[in-house]
Amino acid sequence: VNEELPMNGGIKHEGYKIACLATIKRYKNPSVNDWSAEKKKIEAITNDADKAFLYAHIAHCASKSEVRLAFIEEAVKISKAMTSFYDRMNRLDMCLTESFDVTSGQKSKSLARETMQLLLTDKNGDFNDLQNYVDHVRELDAEVADEMLEMIDKDPARISYRNKLKANKIKNTKLFSAKKDLNKISTLANAEQIQ
Repeated sequence: VNEELPMNGGIKHEGYKIACLATIKRYKNPSVNDWSAEKKKIEAITNDADKAFLYAHIAHCASKSEVRLAFIEEAVKISKAMTSFYDRMNRLDMCLTESFDVTSGQKSKSLARETMQLLLTDKNGDFNDLQNYVDHVRELDAEVADEMLEMIDKDPARISYRNKLKANKIKNTKLFSAKKDLNKISTLANAEQIQ
C-alpha cells in the first residue's frame, strides 16, 4: 500500500492509502483505539467529498463506538455543507449505510429522516431520487422507510409521488422478502422475478 498509493495518473491525495491502511490497522489490531493520525491525514485532504467519504468509510474500523460515531458525525457535517446536490446526497447516503452498521439505531433513523427532508426541500430532487432513497432506507429499516412516505407534503405533485412510492413499496416488499427466502421467488410475477 505504501509503495503503490497514491497511484500515478490517479487521485493525487492519500485518500485510498488512508482507507487501505485503516483497514489493515483494524485487522492487525482489532482493539486499537487511537485514530488521531488517520483523522489528521483526512483533515489534510482538501476535497470535501473525498474527506466525507473517508470519515464514513473508515468509521467501521474503529473498535470504540464513540470513535465510530465521531467519524460518522464528521462525515455527515461535511456532507451537509456540500454545494453539489449529487455529492451531498451521495455522501449522506453513504453515511446512512455506515451509520446503521456502526451506531445506535436511533442516530441512524434520525439521519435517514433528516436526509429525506433535505431531499424533499432541494429543487433538484425528483421522483427517482425519492424512490431510490426510500428503497435504500427500506433495505436498512422498513419502518423508517414507511415513515418517510408520510413526510411527503400535501402539494398535488408530491401527493402523486407519495402514491407512486406507496405502490412501489408493495412491489419492493415482495422483492425484498423473496431475496431473503428464495422459495418465495416462484410467487412473484415474471417481471418481478427478473428484478
